[in-house]
Formats: sequence, structure tokens, C-alpha cells
Amino acid sequence: MRNDCPSCQTVYAVTPQDVGKRIVCKQCGAALIIGEEGFRIDTAVAPAVKTGRSKINFDDEEPDDGPPPPKKRRRDSQMETPKVPGRELEMAKDFYRKHVDIPTILFGIGAFFILTFLFLPMIGKAKHERRMGAQAEEKLDMEQEIRKLREKPGNEEKIKKIEEEWIKRLPVLEGDVKYAEISNQRSA
Repeated sequence: MRNDCPSCQTVYAVTPQDVGKRIVCKQCGAALIIGEEGFRIDTAVAPAVKTGRSKINFDDEEPDDGPPPPKKRRRDSQMETPKVPGRELEMAKDFYRKHVDIPTILFGIGAFFILTFLFLPMIGKAKHERRMGAQAEEKLDMEQEIRKLREKPGNEEKIKKIEEEWIKRLPVLEGDVKYAEISNQRSA
């Protein structure tokens, strides 16, 4: 359904429930009927519209007591510029001259690098400490499990198995810690 005025192309929100209603265009003052295909001009009152003043009151509309409000002028930023070859490049240059401040961009880039290199050593240190903490946590878990098994007799095989698993797991954890140390040395 077309929902724009046939005279001035002002767009209105129209639903199928509005079919059959009559309205007056707020922009140009044209008398309109809402049909199933969209708006159409009401020819019965068209002569009254030509004067520029409309005293017609349709359905839900309030009476119009004066001349229609003046049309709003578009600002230059809203107006379309004609497409001229090479004009886009000139427009882009004008935009950058007006809105892009090179010193501000360079300051932002410098601030980014300063913050990055300021926090990289802290991030590396945290990574190293996190891996050392994981190693200590697994060792503590293993020791607590062995302590619980020693409270009851007959668990020597389970204790031996846990200790063997720890011996296999320890080089992996120590390797992770060593990789974190090397990474910190490389980033410095």
C-alpha cells in the first residue's frame, strides 16, 4: 500500500484499518482518501485545496484555522549533491579537512602503544604466576588425596599410582612455567 501523499510525497503511517478514512495532508493541504491501494486525492473538495487554505474537517483531523505551516527547508547536509565525476574525491578531501585532526590521531596511536607496552610486562607476569599457581594447586590436591588414603590401611597401591601420575604430570607443569618465563624474556 502506498502511504505517501500524491501531491507532495509526504509519508504517513497507514494501517489496513484506516481504509476509507479521509484526511487532509498536513504538508500541502490536499484532501485525501485512504483506499486499499493507498492515498488518492478527494476530487469532491479539490477546489478548496487550491487556495492554500483548507477549512475541511475530516474524521479525526482538527480544523485548520490558518494558512498551512511554512515548509521546512533542508539544511545543506541533508540535500543531495549532484553526481559529478571527480566530485566524490573533492567531497572526501573536504570531509577530512573539516573533521579529521591529524595530531589527535597521532596522539591516540601513541597512547595505544604506550598503554600496550606498559601493560605487557604485567600481563606476562600474571601468566607466569597463574601457571605456577596451577602447579602448586595440583601438588596440593595430590598431597591431600594421599593423606586421605593413608588414613585407611590397604591403600598403598592407590598411593603409589597417584605418585606415579604426579611424577608424569610434573614435567608438563614445570614446562608450562618455563615457557611463561621465556615468553616474558622475549617480550622485554
